[in-house]
Amino acid sequence: MLWTSMCIPYRVVMFSIGGFAGFCAHRYPAFRPIVQICYVDVDLLLLTYLPIMVFYTSYTVDSHSFWKSFPQILLVGVPGALLTALMVAFMAYYLVESSWNFATALLFGVICSPIYPMEVVKQLRGMSKGKYISVLLLGEGLIGDATAMIEFTAVFGYLALAITKASQLSLLLLRFAGGGALLGIVMGKMISTFLSLTYYDLLCAVTVTLAGAYLTFYIGEKYFYVSGLLGTAIAGVMVSQRKSTIAVDVEQVVSHFWGILAHIANTMIFTIVGVVIFEKVSYVISVRQVALVFVTYTTVYFSRLLVYAIMTPILRLVGYGMSWQHSLACVWGGLRGPLSLCLALIVLQTRAVADAGEIFIIQTAGLVLLSLLLNATTMHKVLKVLGLAEISLAKKANMTNCVKRIMSTRDRCISMLKIDKFLADANWDLVQRGSETAGPISMKLLGNLRIDLASNPAKFGDDRSTPIFELSNCQIQLLFTMMIFYCWVYMGVDNDLHPLEKRIEENEYGEK
Repeated sequence: MLWTSMCIPYRVVMFSIGGFAGFCAHRYPAFRPIVQICYVDVDLLLLTYLPIMVFYTSYTVDSHSFWKSFPQILLVGVPGALLTALMVAFMAYYLVESSWNFATALLFGVICSPIYPMEVVKQLRGMSKGKYISVLLLGEGLIGDATAMIEFTAVFGYLALAITKASQLSLLLLRFAGGGALLGIVMGKMISTFLSLTYYDLLCAVTVTLAGAYLTFYIGEKYFYVSGLLGTAIAGVMVSQRKSTIAVDVEQVVSHFWGILAHIANTMIFTIVGVVIFEKVSYVISVRQVALVFVTYTTVYFSRLLVYAIMTPILRLVGYGMSWQHSLACVWGGLRGPLSLCLALIVLQTRAVADAGEIFIIQTAGLVLLSLLLNATTMHKVLKVLGLAEISLAKKANMTNCVKRIMSTRDRCISMLKIDKFLADANWDLVQRGSETAGPISMKLLGNLRIDLASNPAKFGDDRSTPIFELSNCQIQLLFTMMIFYCWVYMGVDNDLHPLEKRIEENEYGEK
């Protein structure tokens, strides 16, 4: 997020900068040479962009949770993406443009179906109940992107008259899906093996992951004619499973390296789309098109809600399970991302469907921006409303017990230090006030907290308890200081807490 007077996602800012540059180039021809760099071949753009985004997403996902949730991911990533594409296609066929045939409308639905939830996942990872939601969203993004690319290839081939028979379509789907999965497994094994040999060699680790991601995508797309995107996603998850075989410091640098590449790729895509829209197709923008953007947004998220409503009874039985609160969080967290924009650019640059591509790029960009402005910025509030952003009572009790133990240890140490005549002039009231802390969760202690919780076990699993207040930065620092003090006392000071008589004798001996 980029914080100004309000919370604005970074990608929206870069789109606005690109749009301003495109508008200047449209109005003032002297600016056109500056923005010509944005008009790159879309195939080159995809070859540069997709391996970065897919491998970064799959590398950052928790591999154990991913495979545990894989049945859920398949359900929402394949049938869910198909259902979303069909519902958006029917809306587009009847509302967006009357001159489109259903195949063109279906292509539009396919472009609107993939998600890119990284903006939301960053918020979910800092919450106590956000781990499994973030894994499910990341997995849906990976499998859904691969599904959307295969669907796009099939529908686009049908519009270009390259696919005319059902048998050709079946073979294409089988080759892309099966071949991509097999390629990903093979390349994932190879990359993991080479990565484990590097251990503490930072440059080799970065080179192996970078070369592996691009080779997997390029070989799959250009030589084997399978889904390079699916292969890269599977290879990335397998590498994530083996990333513990390298040094911790090296692994952190590799993760940051891929994060920087993903940030650069996002910046590039959104800036290019902003330039293209405001320079080349600004004449298509009208009040009707702006209104249709909101219709498209509503249709996409209503279809997503319908998908999760239908599949929640099945999702509860597999993986980590699924409650209706988690389903609503996944619905709201399904942000639209750069893959949709890239596919819309392909349609715009294809002469046979260039007229439809103008509407495609405007509607897709509007959908992506609305999802970032509305969903990404309000995700934390939605999680609070659903009760998923709160601290459980068990964690509150655990922290309160820790703070109580720290404070009792502090009182015992202060009592011992007060008898030391070398500290007789110390301001003990100031020490007492300066070391007071109520902990991050303020709970009323009734004698022994454990006994109180045990006497009311029905409330122990209630996850909807709310913290009374949060600590300021100063109080948090003080809490960590007290924890360090606690460890110091129990590891070193206990050996020096002799009986009172011995301490007095030692002080007298010191004077002599």
